[in-house]
Amino acid sequence: YLTTKHGIGQCLMNLSHYHEALRIFKEIEIVWNKTIGQRHGNYLIGKIYIGECLKRMKAFDDALQIFESSKPILSEVFGDHHDRYLRNDFHIGHVLTMKGRFDDALKILESTQTKQIEIFDKSHLEVLKTTSVIGRCLAERGLFDKAHDTLSQTLEDGLQVLDKEHLIILSIRINLAHCLFGMKKIEEAMIHLTEVEEISLQRFGDHHSIYREAVEMKEHHEQKQKQKEEGVDVSPVTERMQSTKLE
Repeated sequence: YLTTKHGIGQCLMNLSHYHEALRIFKEIEIVWNKTIGQRHGNYLIGKIYIGECLKRMKAFDDALQIFESSKPILSEVFGDHHDRYLRNDFHIGHVLTMKGRFDDALKILESTQTKQIEIFDKSHLEVLKTTSVIGRCLAERGLFDKAHDTLSQTLEDGLQVLDKEHLIILSIRINLAHCLFGMKKIEEAMIHLTEVEEISLQRFGDHHSIYREAVEMKEHHEQKQKQKEEGVDVSPVTERMQSTKLE
């Protein structure tokens, strides 16, 4: 029953119904804490989902606290090359990116990526997600050429195993568009965002985070361009990572 209920929570989270998902995850955590204990695999993965939900709600400090406190227990129970440990490390790197701590984020994400590639293929979903955030992080640091190479290759690898409408592919394309804006390749960036916007609206609706991010990024750059044409001095604004880490 609880496993099924947890699955419902995951579905709600992936549909951007974060408050409902978080309520379910916390209800299950209370039961599992009493019945199976805090070192059981189900309890630990449930804790990661609570952190992920908080991350998507942009409660970054609370999310980071959960991920960092889970790290030593995950290491003891599973080892530092286990999928669950690496997934937790990915979340830490992702949150650090969102908080603007790009050097710290890159350090943990690149370490996570190396371990993931040892276990999985480079086209594995977990590797694609990690590499996508690495690319975004590189772009945020102004390393646009390296970011572009990373994200373009990740998109190519992803399309070999996933449909073009998969959430991970859409997220990679948003990060690639962000990089292209930094390289002043506006038209190419807008093509990516427009397609992501259309696909995500059709598949997930206008409440979904991936749709909202595509729309917000487009609107920001359209407004920036309009102000530039009107002769208004616009200070560059770096959009912080909002892309969801998608299960």
